[in-house]
Amino acid sequence: MKPNFVKIIKKTRFYPFLILFFFGGILLGYSQNTSVEKAEKEIDEIGEYKSAADTINKNKKGNFVPIPYFITDENLGYGGVLGVAYMYDNKKSNRSNTPQTITGIAGGWTSTGSWLVSAFHSQSLNNDKMRYDGNIGYADLFLDFYVLKEIDLINFPIQTNIKFWGMQHQMLFRIGNSKFFLGPQYRYMNLKGSIKLESDHPHFEDLVVHKNFEETVSALALLGKYDSRDNVLSPVTGYYTGFFLRHNANWLGATIDYFWSEIYGYAYYKVGKRLYTILKFNLQYASEETPFYAKPYVGLRGAPALKYQGNIVSTFENQWRIELFKSISMVAFTGIGKAYNSFNQFDESKWVYNYGTGVRYTLKKVNDLRIGVDFGWAKEDFAWGISLGTGL
Repeated sequence: MKPNFVKIIKKTRFYPFLILFFFGGILLGYSQNTSVEKAEKEIDEIGEYKSAADTINKNKKGNFVPIPYFITDENLGYGGVLGVAYMYDNKKSNRSNTPQTITGIAGGWTSTGSWLVSAFHSQSLNNDKMRYDGNIGYADLFLDFYVLKEIDLINFPIQTNIKFWGMQHQMLFRIGNSKFFLGPQYRYMNLKGSIKLESDHPHFEDLVVHKNFEETVSALALLGKYDSRDNVLSPVTGYYTGFFLRHNANWLGATIDYFWSEIYGYAYYKVGKRLYTILKFNLQYASEETPFYAKPYVGLRGAPALKYQGNIVSTFENQWRIELFKSISMVAFTGIGKAYNSFNQFDESKWVYNYGTGVRYTLKKVNDLRIGVDFGWAKEDFAWGISLGTGL
């Protein structure tokens, strides 16, 4: 008898197959072209998590699944997201790893007073040759930014309140029978923000031209990705790479016209019987016109979100994991990154580095999914967070 997927999830008291696509797209959507993309690479794997769940069990009936997710970021605050989703199999597909269809709602809150509500839907079409993801929601966020008009405010962060409602739709098409997907994405957001005019910066009032701002985001993007990982939940070998090109365009109704792009790559290797390593590379570019709240930032574990921003951000990370006994393993990681405004300024910009350690517990009955906690240091900052899968 095949194991029941929902019973397995309940037994582990953890719900890894849905970390909330819209949570990534809306809660982190304030930096529309930065943290969203990181979340999308992690949360875009929802469909892949569903694929792995599908290999465990083919449910004939749908199931309601609760969605808990913890937030532990110095800038976003401490809190979480809670929702419910209805999951069921795509009976028209004969591919063994076809993602399940998901429809759900969720809400979240953090200690900074930020909150959100959202609804989302994800499904595959035409024998898994097409994959659709869509979401809609509202968010009210309180955030600190460390860059304004290309002025370094690293010791004088500006406090902002950003409110917006938005939606996002994307459709990826499988190229032949390969593991490569390509397709468009459209995003719309109506955004209102305010800046708290209190700071010890000597020229702060001269830097802030508008205390309040209101903008419309209307962006069209092209996505592509290739995935040869042996396990989408917690891979040991394989490669995962892709690109992202977006234009927030006046001709689409946007108030600011700017471009954003990203190239990323992950390489997974088994070094020894119990030793594994991961290499990660990421390069993001935003045009000069990109507003401060949408600029890329260095996203290393231990560094607060949005602290190190620029028009260009490049990062490299390396993680090692060693299996100790049974389902327990330890990880050690380090990384470097830079945020700069032009390639000519690369040598002038300062390196941001991080290092840290963590512990993992492997859920053998959930396709070897690893969950745990990471502790990271980045310069004078420290942060801890819940880890799902590899943690990268």
